[in-house]
Amino acid sequence: MRELKVRSGEPSLRELARRTGLPRSTLADTFDPRRTRLPPLDRVLTIVSALGRPPEEADIWAAAWRTLRCRLANQALPALPESPSPASPADPTASTGPTAELPLPAPVMSSPPAIRPELPTPAGESIGQTVPAAAVGQRPRLLTLTVALPLTVLLAVTCALAFSIARAPRPPAATAAGAVAAGAAGPAAPPSVWRGRVAEEARIGDSTTDTVPVTRTVRPGDTLVLSLMLTSTTPGPITVTDSRGDRYRLLGDVTDDRRHRTVVAAGFAVPLLAAGDTLTVTHPAASKHHLAVDEFAGLITAGPSATGHGPAAGAVFKVGAVPPAGVGGGLLLAAVGTNSGSAPQFAPGWTELPVLALSSYRLSVAFRVTPDSAAYGVSGTTDAQWGAVLVPFG
Repeated sequence: MRELKVRSGEPSLRELARRTGLPRSTLADTFDPRRTRLPPLDRVLTIVSALGRPPEEADIWAAAWRTLRCRLANQALPALPESPSPASPADPTASTGPTAELPLPAPVMSSPPAIRPELPTPAGESIGQTVPAAAVGQRPRLLTLTVALPLTVLLAVTCALAFSIARAPRPPAATAAGAVAAGAAGPAAPPSVWRGRVAEEARIGDSTTDTVPVTRTVRPGDTLVLSLMLTSTTPGPITVTDSRGDRYRLLGDVTDDRRHRTVVAAGFAVPLLAAGDTLTVTHPAASKHHLAVDEFAGLITAGPSATGHGPAAGAVFKVGAVPPAGVGGGLLLAAVGTNSGSAPQFAPGWTELPVLALSSYRLSVAFRVTPDSAAYGVSGTTDAQWGAVLVPFG
């Protein structure tokens, strides 16, 4: 969980408290590296969801939690005595029931010490009753076996079940493009879902700031990918923020021969954004602005991008190739800005999102799921002046 927090952009405890509804003191204790107890499962699932993991992964985290719980409970079982031990009076404080938080094993111990619990006097015997010498020590041993063996078997079955759940194959997640093609080589791609477009704008003007409203609720933990086309612009910094204070990463940037600039940025594990929230982009002056913001689930990182551009009256556009950023697969997103020609037609395998058009200028965005770790590029046909950015996500 600490690693996931880092990979999700290291949100502050204040921000996590806002996303989860948990007290900051509880969150600080959960992520404390000195912590010696296993957090409750409901807290784990709440925090993992707030850090951007999709609902489809909840059973994976739950299975891992149960497996660790089994290991901890197994360490707490009494060891079977190697030799008879004398009977002793019952100790009502020697046994405790399960708690909401199980103690984690100390890192310096390779195995727990053997424990020989105090056992109650068997039914039908009094404390002062005379017991044959041969039976002294035998009955506690028998009772230890009677109690410990069923518990051991029960824990073994539970752990085996949790392990089998964690290893069970999972169907590929649905995408806007449909399921991954049958027979594709390599492991299934990570869950990657296009939820929809949450903001867009196409306008004429030379301002250096664009503020666009969010048109629907964005789920906490999802990723927003912003595609931008500026025409007749100049070099200079571009920044993207939202009204909740998040700053977005610039992932790819290309300028063609006519000073038309195409940019892709992303905000990972964003907080809850509702209709009425805004995104603000600052940039150098430009004559026209095309801006599209799309929401994806299951994206937590991005790899190095590829860019390219070409003149008008060409037959094709082509950029790549880049390996996906996920383990065993991922998602590729392409943003193509064009001018004075036909809109780009992407090659088979790409899902095209709504095109933003203003006069002869267009911003086209498309994505595809990659089921394996091979490098992929983007290509298609157009006779327009073009510039394209290709970004791998995982």
